[in-house]
Amino acid sequence: MRQALITRPGLIVLLAGAVGLIILAAAPAQEQSRRLQVTADEIAFDLPQATLTAKNKVRLTGDGLLLTCDSLKARLDQEKGEIAAVDAEQNVRFQMRYQQQDQKWLVTAVSKRARFDPAQGLLTAEGGATVEVSAEGQQGQQYRLVGDKIEFDINQRVLVARKEQQQPEIEITLPPAQEGP
Repeated sequence: MRQALITRPGLIVLLAGAVGLIILAAAPAQEQSRRLQVTADEIAFDLPQATLTAKNKVRLTGDGLLLTCDSLKARLDQEKGEIAAVDAEQNVRFQMRYQQQDQKWLVTAVSKRARFDPAQGLLTAEGGATVEVSAEGQQGQQYRLVGDKIEFDINQRVLVARKEQQQPEIEITLPPAQEGP
């Protein structure tokens, strides 16, 4: 297997030349907001295997989301020219902002590892996962879900927690009831 190793000085060239062109070339104009960008201290791009490996201060951004971690491996779909799957490990943090009706929301997740499927819009956080959903600008409007495995459907805005055998329980914290006028 042949790999090219690039450090921070060559990172911009790699992203613009390799990943950027692959993603941008096949992306239709109406789906430009779905583009994902990876930055890190070290990136290896294996063209024959269509994989990208990033280490140290890794950031995956795009479409209103931010995923940070210490180690990331992305599989590229060469036919579609886009990232097909992302596996993140070590100090994984995810953040996404979105608006639903008149309310702006912030979703944050922390876990040991995560898998992101951009085509399905599905983020799976595993290993001591904690996901919080909060309404921006409103104190007390916060939902917190703790479990070994939590799935977040980005498109549908749905959280699903799954209990593993060794985990005694799943915990959810809801905001206090709103008092009437």
